[in-house]
Amino acid sequence: MNQEKEWRGSSVGAIFLILLGLIFLLNNFGVLPWSVWGVLWRFWPIIFILWGLRAIFGRSRFSRLIVGLISLIAVLFILALVVSANNQQINDWVKRYLPSWDATKVLRQGETVETKKSIASTEYPTVSKRTVKAELGLGKLILNDSAEAVIANLVAKHSTTFGVPKFEHSLSGQSLEIELRQSDKFGGWFNEFSELRYELSLGMPELLTDLDLELGTGAAELELKTLRVDTATIEVGTGSVDVDFSAASVPISEIKLAVGTGSISIRLPKEVGLAIKHEVGLGGFSVDNNKLKGDGEYKTNNYDTATVKVAIRGEVGTGSISVERY
Repeated sequence: MNQEKEWRGSSVGAIFLILLGLIFLLNNFGVLPWSVWGVLWRFWPIIFILWGLRAIFGRSRFSRLIVGLISLIAVLFILALVVSANNQQINDWVKRYLPSWDATKVLRQGETVETKKSIASTEYPTVSKRTVKAELGLGKLILNDSAEAVIANLVAKHSTTFGVPKFEHSLSGQSLEIELRQSDKFGGWFNEFSELRYELSLGMPELLTDLDLELGTGAAELELKTLRVDTATIEVGTGSVDVDFSAASVPISEIKLAVGTGSISIRLPKEVGLAIKHEVGLGGFSVDNNKLKGDGEYKTNNYDTATVKVAIRGEVGTGSISVERY
């Protein structure tokens, strides 16, 4: 009886272990490149589908047979799709019998291209403040400042199947709003997003700037040396954000942080005074290796005497926020 229960629980997993073993075998013999693992991870939702089917059909012998058969078909389909997508001869051979089959289109990654956009200072000669908003669900954002006499420069690396990112800007009075968003246009059933990269450089560092970053599952790195920041707002879902502030770029008003299951790491100079309001769920919030719990307030010992100080508001779900002074 125990052996039967064990078999019930492991049959689906065993089939997928066979798939992984076959892929490794094909890697070793040079039939498939090692880069194919970047494609395979996109099929992980199938595991939840099979678990759902198992829950629906129950644990009878017939249901185990059905779920096992569906699992085997799914494994064979994935294997055929991946092999065909990486071997044009095999893909052409299958197309002779199945004219509608074209694995290279289903799993196409597209060509990586570079898109450059810029906002010249001559476009907005009267601007006195800018708000930079970045809403990115995927990919990686690199944001820094420079001494260039331009308002902003964007260099985006993306797949041709995903589309050109949206980089919009408009002036209201003397305040300029800049918005970076990902394209909602993409092709193929399973697209490769790992190549998405956005490098945003903000010139004219003396221009008062609000930063507003919303990140989904991607990553962001902000290195701000001389930028005059008013407010920095960072919201993260499952991604990660690392921010380095210098003494010159510490926000004048406040830093607002919100994390779901991801992470935010903030680095500031040691002499900066901190006043923190925190709301911590199951995750972690640390300041100079001091752990903050629950809802409350915290001030560093040098806050009252510090020449440069900043207020931080942080909300943590199951993720983490780390504030470190170096």
